[in-house]
Amino acid sequence: MTTILACIDGSAHMPSVCKLSAWAAKQTGKKAILLHVVPAHADHASHDDLSGQIGLGAKTDLMDTLVQLDAERAKLDQKKGQLMFEQASALFTELHRETPDIVHRRGTLADTVAELETDVELIVIGKRGETATKSGHLGSNLERVTRAVSKPLLIATKSTKPVDQFLIAYDNSANSNKALAYVCKNKLLQGATCHLLTVATETEAAKTALSNAKAKLITAGFDVTATLKNAHSIDDAVSSYIADNNINLLVMGAYGHSAIRRMIFGSTTMAQIERSKTPVLLFR
Repeated sequence: MTTILACIDGSAHMPSVCKLSAWAAKQTGKKAILLHVVPAHADHASHDDLSGQIGLGAKTDLMDTLVQLDAERAKLDQKKGQLMFEQASALFTELHRETPDIVHRRGTLADTVAELETDVELIVIGKRGETATKSGHLGSNLERVTRAVSKPLLIATKSTKPVDQFLIAYDNSANSNKALAYVCKNKLLQGATCHLLTVATETEAAKTALSNAKAKLITAGFDVTATLKNAHSIDDAVSSYIADNNINLLVMGAYGHSAIRRMIFGSTTMAQIERSKTPVLLFR
């Protein structure tokens, strides 16, 4: 059975991750898993950093102390994870009336998610983790996970609203067509109003591609507003549309060479996600 995988930690984004994963599980009828990963180096950092600098006379006593400290850290990590899971499970169950499964691992988040993604339909992650050092900047785990996995990735912002209107940023690329196909075939966004936006020169090819995409969404049962906009800044055009139309979720493909995908993963390095107050559903 495919699942919804929610990556949780102690960040301020954790409640939104729980809310979005509960919504996704309810919409799709899939089981949810709450995943918390503790960095593997936590058990050995003290030994790696200090043991080579310890003098022979003091080495044994100090190493014993470091072992004790590591054991205490492990207990604290375990206690922290337990409290985190209790809070996240309670929030999830309150929203969905079902208890999620719980997975606690030690290692790297990207490697762990990549290992588990075979049976996963959707991965939910906060755009900033608890170890992010600069306010407003994306967490390093987000980009690593995005580049490591192939399943749809739902990126949670600090706050989230019920998804009643969503925007597909469409450029007729392979990844945006993958996003389109997912929306049409999956139950995740059923019942929400669809907005379809292409930012490009108004050529016949662009108009035809947009019209064909709209037709597929209508056939799938969506109420669709389709817009072709010629704008100098792709980033600004998408952001303005989101703000002007009360969009609750941005759906788009990631990576590639077109302007609309470079807006997310290119020279601006996820600039749109970084400044966005709207969750983003990405497809590779």
